[in-house]
Amino acid sequence: VFGFKKPVVMAATGHGLALGAVLLLAGDVRIGPATGKSKFGLNEVAIGMVLPEYGWQLAKQRCGTSYSRVATQATIYPGPEAAKVGLLDWTVEGDVFQAAMQEATRLGSHVTQPAFFKSKDIERAALIQTVMQNLEKDVKSSFAKL
Repeated sequence: VFGFKKPVVMAATGHGLALGAVLLLAGDVRIGPATGKSKFGLNEVAIGMVLPEYGWQLAKQRCGTSYSRVATQATIYPGPEAAKVGLLDWTVEGDVFQAAMQEATRLGSHVTQPAFFKSKDIERAALIQTVMQNLEKDVKSSFAKL
């Protein structure tokens, strides 16, 4: 998802926890609910797991200075706060899926290929290469008994 050639717009219509949050971090645009009970966060540490390197790297890139609270401290956030720390790009009142469809339509008509993918590749190639080189070891260590 992180390296997909076309824009990836995600509608987080419910919770985005653990691997769900990692998947959200891989999207180009991540939209969630401004109200409701939805929760977002990388809670691996809170449930006794080590967050895989790819989760760390995505959190570091997407959450900036908040990544330690998000990843190491396993803080869980409601929608608006999740957007403030970078787990989401923004939140909407009302229909999250409809907002994501509108953004996908806008983005699809706004960006051109191959410029979009080449720009995305420049931004993300080093991170993708690092993650892929360490993936097998990373997955084994992340799920090993602590």
